[in-house]
Amino acid sequence: MCSIGSRKVAAGEISQITGLKSSHLSKVLRSIEDKGFLIRDFGDKDKRQIYFSLTTEAMQCMEKLKCEGLPVPELLTDFFACGHGEKM
Repeated sequence: MCSIGSRKVAAGEISQITGLKSSHLSKVLRSIEDKGFLIRDFGDKDKRQIYFSLTTEAMQCMEKLKCEGLPVPELLTDFFACGHGEKM
C-alpha cells in the first residue's frame, strides 16, 4: 500500500518499487483488493493496462501508520537505513 500512496500506479511500477515478481505481486494485490483497500482501473488509452489506487479506507489506515509509526524489525533496519524504504 505504501508503494501506491495517493497515486494511480501500474502493476509494473509497483513491482519495481517492491521488488516482487509479477506472480507474487498479483497475489498480494488480490489480497489487498479483497480486503477493500485497493481499486483496479483500466487505462484510458490502453484498456489492457491496469492501474491500482487505494480506497479511502486504505488512505485512512496509511495516515494512521504515519501518525503512530510502525516498529521496524531489527532484520530490516539496515535495509531502511540505506534509503530503500524512501519509495514506500
